[in-house]
Amino acid sequence: MPFHPIWFIVISATAYSISLPCSDAFTPHPQTLQESKRAVILVHQSQLKSSDELAAGAESSSLREQAKGLKARAERLRQEIIDQQQIARQTPPSTTFDEDLQVSNAVRSTTHTAVNSMPLPWSLESNEEDEGEKYRLYVDIGREEGTWMDARWGASGKRIPFTLDVKLLSNQLADAETAAKMVKDNNMGKSSKVYDLKTAPFARLRDGFDRMQCYGGAYRIDLGNNGQYTIRMMVKVEGTKADQNYMYGDVSIPKGYLYFSLPCFGGRINQLSSKEGPVTVRQVGWHTGWRRDESRIVGFFQTKPIAIARRKDSY
Repeated sequence: MPFHPIWFIVISATAYSISLPCSDAFTPHPQTLQESKRAVILVHQSQLKSSDELAAGAESSSLREQAKGLKARAERLRQEIIDQQQIARQTPPSTTFDEDLQVSNAVRSTTHTAVNSMPLPWSLESNEEDEGEKYRLYVDIGREEGTWMDARWGASGKRIPFTLDVKLLSNQLADAETAAKMVKDNNMGKSSKVYDLKTAPFARLRDGFDRMQCYGGAYRIDLGNNGQYTIRMMVKVEGTKADQNYMYGDVSIPKGYLYFSLPCFGGRINQLSSKEGPVTVRQVGWHTGWRRDESRIVGFFQTKPIAIARRKDSY
């Protein structure tokens, strides 16, 4: 600390007090004490003044630093505003809310249409070149009275209903191998050529919770001696599997061919009867007196034109 003049006064007063004669009964002069006190007070005041000056200087320095920081921040903000204005001038104007909503609705509509246009596994594939009539077969498989099926098959009374979409082609004959699978049971009457029959990839079982693969087939029109026309259809199916017994119990659809017979008016494929017709399979047995392929009833079916069936079933 720099030497202050007041220290000279304090030191002088102290020296003067020491130089006075002293004894055990000596008492300092009152005036001397007052001068000493005054000197101490002056020293204290001087120290306070020096501290205030130092604090004021530090505060002034701090304010200057804060001012510099605020100025630098203001410059940065100003530059950011200028940059944003330049970017805004270079960016094309954004669409309005209504335009965004229209675009969103268009995308949603396109997606919905695409999903709805995807064919279901039990829907027919569309082919405009194939001429013919489309039907939905409503099939109910189960034990029928008088059937030659094994006595244990369907004994519980359980049944397997399913639907299958088919198309009877009128301009395409079935191949020779497929045609040979048709049942030759109209020896006394007349039969048309064997035509191709297309099916959906799968039959729809258990209201869509299960399905059975189908591989197409064939059909022909028979004219009996009584003058009645009968359409005979054949469809190749995968059948139900052995591990599906927990769903269907003791009734099953055999793998191979299912045969359908139904009256048709005038021998036209667009005039099928709405009555029930039998569903049969071919299995080897002795019920006719010798071992051969037999027709065994496994259920019944009805048909509806596909347009009517889709309105009724919503699929």
